[in-house]
Amino acid sequence: MPPSEKEGQGSRTPLSDYVRDYLARTMISKNQFVQACIDPEDRSRVIYIQWLDALLAGRGPTPELWRLRALAAGMRAEVEELKRLTAEQWLEYAVEETKVGDEAVLVAVPAGLSEEQRRRIKRMAEAMAREEAAIDT
Repeated sequence: MPPSEKEGQGSRTPLSDYVRDYLARTMISKNQFVQACIDPEDRSRVIYIQWLDALLAGRGPTPELWRLRALAAGMRAEVEELKRLTAEQWLEYAVEETKVGDEAVLVAVPAGLSEEQRRRIKRMAEAMAREEAAIDT
């Protein structure tokens, strides 16, 4: 579940908030948490507490994909959700997801759009995906 939003506006640090909320909800220590944060694709890649502290403070560079996989493993979360939160935090884009058939279409939209503008962009993305699927068949 995504982090809570205050006063109808999205957080400026959604990934940091998500991890902070997880730690608070589970009452797991940071040391225990980082021990569980191992990249499942390359078990030699682990998250260190210094990096976690920077993330929790909303600082540091955009996390690499392996770090997101390690965080997801530690929280038993979906990597795609963490990617979406990362885009919101570091790129200041909201990521909308829609389905076209069995395929998910992810669209980055500028923050601050109205709900109607977001729906319009999603409809346009769906139409483009259906058109591309028709061309490929």
